[in-house]
Amino acid sequence: MISNHALVLQPSVATSSDQTHSALVVSDQSISDVQFSADFITLAQLRTGSPPNPWETAWAVFDYTDPDHFYYVAFKTNGWEIGKRDPSYPGGQRFLATGDYASPVGTQHHFDISQSGATFTVTLDGQSLATITDLETPYTSGKIGFYTEDAKVAFDNVTGSITEDFESLPLQTFSDGATFGQWTAPFVGYGEGDIAVLSGDQPQTVVGTSGSDTLWGGTANDIITGALGADTITGGGGADTFVYASTKDSTRTAHDLITDWITGDKIDVHQIDAITKTTKLNHFTFVGTNPITGAGQLAYGYDASQNLTYVEGRVDGNPAHDLYITLAGHVALSAADFIL
Repeated sequence: MISNHALVLQPSVATSSDQTHSALVVSDQSISDVQFSADFITLAQLRTGSPPNPWETAWAVFDYTDPDHFYYVAFKTNGWEIGKRDPSYPGGQRFLATGDYASPVGTQHHFDISQSGATFTVTLDGQSLATITDLETPYTSGKIGFYTEDAKVAFDNVTGSITEDFESLPLQTFSDGATFGQWTAPFVGYGEGDIAVLSGDQPQTVVGTSGSDTLWGGTANDIITGALGADTITGGGGADTFVYASTKDSTRTAHDLITDWITGDKIDVHQIDAITKTTKLNHFTFVGTNPITGAGQLAYGYDASQNLTYVEGRVDGNPAHDLYITLAGHVALSAADFIL
């Protein structure tokens, strides 16, 4: 199961049917007779302006030597596909096997790839997909890796020829050419890659560090605490709770961004003393889009220039001490969206 630190790939959004953005991370080590297992999830298909394609999901690659020579397994929304990238074939690739065992968006899966010489077997969720012997210039060694086209995907718990759970790697965002631990990112499709905190399809408690983290929930009802720093938080599916225990967790100068607010999500501010100049714990009063007139009030508004909804909570007479949180897009909020 995917949990805690995971590898996340998110290329730029494709906005037309003839546009594609892809991202790739490969191992630094080349391997013969590959043994390669990992957990994965397609978090979202990113294409806009036209329907997403079924192959815009998580892929595994192996025997990779360059962008034109490798095997791949595409875990599609309507099935699976095993293929070989080779410029000597028409279109630069050859389909080796396909099937209808699907990997829908938002569901976790586990693959195993086992190779001996020119023969390899691919298993998905314990089900054997295919055993293939490549008799045409087979690849028998190369790097292993992770790929996607026009989707946000996550991978974790790598075992076999290389072992990696990403826990020892610091939370980070990386771009083209980045190296981290045992891995290199040749390209991220004008988007980004991350080592991020990601929960799975069971309710999780996700907690950031004192730095600026990238945090993901899973498909369940998660509890996510960014803590200090300007964090980028994606709740994922489910009704998530975003916890703020202090105004320092998200300030005007280092504020969090919640990327995917949906109905049912909540912002929990009940631990914050909303009026610091008294000796008791005071809770916020929600005043909607009305101007804040004093300490103890929580309001929200919309910044059209940035397409961000902002939440601000005043705890004393100094706006610099405010709680300040941003949400992507134009969001209508009510008192029911908060735990006050």
